[in-house]
Amino acid sequence: MLKKMDSWGDGVAKSNPNTSWIDEFSSLDLAKIGLTLNVIGDIFGYFSILKGEEELKSLAEEKK
Repeated sequence: MLKKMDSWGDGVAKSNPNTSWIDEFSSLDLAKIGLTLNVIGDIFGYFSILKGEEELKSLAEEKK
């Protein structure tokens, strides 16, 4: 059932019990985690580009 809010923004700043673990990290730690995940994503993207180029080469060879 929906809870009626008394005024705009009530309940907005309440912490979610599922996110309480994030409060244990400093902003620098969170930045390092974010950058690490970004680098991992870039590596996966690079490998997918290489695989796509290999597939294009093999398709071009099959057409000949």
